[in-house]
Amino acid sequence: ALLEREYGYTIVDNGLDAWPELSQIRSVFLPRSRRLLLNRNLTETQKAFQLGKELGFNYLNLTERAYTSSLLRVRSFEEVISHFKAGYFSAALLINRPAFLADLERFFAQPRWDPDLLLGMLDRYGASPEMLVQRMTNLLPSHFGIEKLFALRITQTPSTGSYRVDKELYLNYAHRLHSNERFEHYCRRWRSISVLEALHRQQRDNGTSHVLADAQRSTFVTSGDEYLSITIARSGYPTPDRNVSMTLGLLVDETLREKVAFLDDPAIARRDVNLTCERCALSDCAERAAPPVEVEKKQARRRIQEVLRQLIEEEE
Repeated sequence: ALLEREYGYTIVDNGLDAWPELSQIRSVFLPRSRRLLLNRNLTETQKAFQLGKELGFNYLNLTERAYTSSLLRVRSFEEVISHFKAGYFSAALLINRPAFLADLERFFAQPRWDPDLLLGMLDRYGASPEMLVQRMTNLLPSHFGIEKLFALRITQTPSTGSYRVDKELYLNYAHRLHSNERFEHYCRRWRSISVLEALHRQQRDNGTSHVLADAQRSTFVTSGDEYLSITIARSGYPTPDRNVSMTLGLLVDETLREKVAFLDDPAIARRDVNLTCERCALSDCAERAAPPVEVEKKQARRRIQEVLRQLIEEEE
């Protein structure tokens, strides 16, 4: 109603029905007629988020934008920033800050890891995992002093068993993953993957698709840095053959130990992890999805340099 009253929108709930090719797109905005065409299969949460994003574009005067719900093709950096800002605006609009901060205080104060408490927030705010994690990245640094964190979205195609990192956000975080850009295989030891696998088993064996949440203490084999990883996985509805996980990673340091009472809960699994299989030297990894080709290339370069060094020294 606010979009229609203040910004002259016409909202069409089944607006994409005439174009089956657009069945996986959530919304399209037509600027000349100011019509917002919505996918009829959107959940109420998804619809609310799209409407909130449109409010964000208008209220923040973000003119550099794509007219689809997600960026199908990036035309400029400003366009990417506009969509991030509109998404944050929508999440902030739908997830009330004072109430959510109180919920986070209660969640982190629990002596034991409680996934049901986290999942209950999705229902309370009518939020998706993406919205919840996005709001947490916005509030944890300013209100909890937790500044070293990352958020990661991974999509799974169950029919092929493939995974793709399609969204990444890093705040004071050293280990950029980039597996999506390099077409490499994201480390299967992260909870981001195992929770997606559990969701797929649930869908296959029980015909159900309940949202799942889990946590893990993940230690990088290269640096020794450890992160508390909290993952929520859901069906990729309305897109068929697609599941999605959102992971929030928090660096384990003194600040996190002070703020998160359940950090040392023995129920939270601990795993050594890396970035991608191609860049990992672990020799006994049962989850390896690809050979360590980048490690082998690096070792080969070192051998070449060593032989060249010896040749030059002998010549002298």
